[in-house]
Amino acid sequence: RVHPWLAVNAPTDARVLAVEGWLPTDRMPEVVTLARERGAERIYVTGTERVFAYYIWPGERLEMDLGQPFTGTLSLDASGVGGGFRLLGDGRTLLEHTVTGPPQVFTTTVEDPVRDLELQTLPNGASPDAPQLFIKDLHVNGTDVHRRMRSLRRIRANGDTLTGTPTHAEAAAEALIAAGWPADLLVVRPVTDAEGGRSAANAQALAQAFRRDGIHAVDLVTLGVHARRSGRLLQRASGEEVQVGVISLADPECPAGTWWLQGSGWAKVAKELVALCRD
Repeated sequence: RVHPWLAVNAPTDARVLAVEGWLPTDRMPEVVTLARERGAERIYVTGTERVFAYYIWPGERLEMDLGQPFTGTLSLDASGVGGGFRLLGDGRTLLEHTVTGPPQVFTTTVEDPVRDLELQTLPNGASPDAPQLFIKDLHVNGTDVHRRMRSLRRIRANGDTLTGTPTHAEAAAEALIAAGWPADLLVVRPVTDAEGGRSAANAQALAQAFRRDGIHAVDLVTLGVHARRSGRLLQRASGEEVQVGVISLADPECPAGTWWLQGSGWAKVAKELVALCRD
């Protein structure tokens, strides 16, 4: 019975939860419900860098400070429901296109150095209650812009300003807040250096935060068969002074009763078994 062994559920009933930020954002309402049912006083969330991917709403613009000027190839993958986008570099138009339907890749060569990028939506009369564009990725000379930039601001049509989400930690935090969890009861620990592996880096970031904040018991919320490995890594990083429990959310791609009937189930189980042997 390998699945229940990997997808372990062994909570400590701690008043603190830790969430792996790579969990799908549509599972965050479930996390918030779980936290409230358990009387959680705080949620810690961590995660490594993620690809530059955003839903863009009508009238919204993205302002990016890349820190260091660049020249070379700029490419953007976009899809949408009509209208289009304009991409500015230090105030100059670099790309401007109409976008309808499936993803398209738009490319240009930047000859004069550019440090600041601004992505604007072009009007299409779409409903303000639904995204107009989906940006799948944005690259500079083959490197994801999230890896290059110093900061990103998302400015909505009504003037509301949001920060970007260059890591899974920040994306998960945004989803938790949208699901109703108070921002002041959330501790975000982004990871930008995952040289030793993403799961291990996440565990180290959480352990450092626990030591700083005097946390001695925590329940880690993760997904499916990843639970045993994540719990082991977090316990190892935190040491004996922190009691680490694990809560495994059900994974539809690797269901407990029928995982062996799905290719994704075999892949996930095999991956976790190999990783446990390696770690």
